[in-house]
Amino acid sequence: MKLSVICFRNFLVMAIQCLNIIIDIFQTHIPHLIATGLLAACAETMKESAGFVELSEECIKIFERMSHESPRPVLKSGVLLLCLNIFDFFDSNVQNKILQLMLNVSSYYDNEADFDSNFLPVLPFLQ
Repeated sequence: MKLSVICFRNFLVMAIQCLNIIIDIFQTHIPHLIATGLLAACAETMKESAGFVELSEECIKIFERMSHESPRPVLKSGVLLLCLNIFDFFDSNVQNKILQLMLNVSSYYDNEADFDSNFLPVLPFLQ
């Protein structure tokens, strides 16, 4: 791997760590951060760098924190499937965060259509 790619990924890890700190400080602003595209950007970053575990771990921390305050956008974004696709590559602490994310999101459904379209596709991964 080229040095510039490694430096860029390390820069992304530091940037997402800074976002985690911002979310810790301003927890009430999570819906605004989601509205400005943070959830989608983290999901896209995680998709593009699936082999870089540290970056994926930081994205999962953001998803888990967002699921406490705003579970509906996290449910609709499809990050559950994304996290479960790489579930086996993480240590037990990160796996617990993924399961907590699922618990937070699964407790929020307004109708059966949400459950059918967003949570049922994830269930085969839980077997």
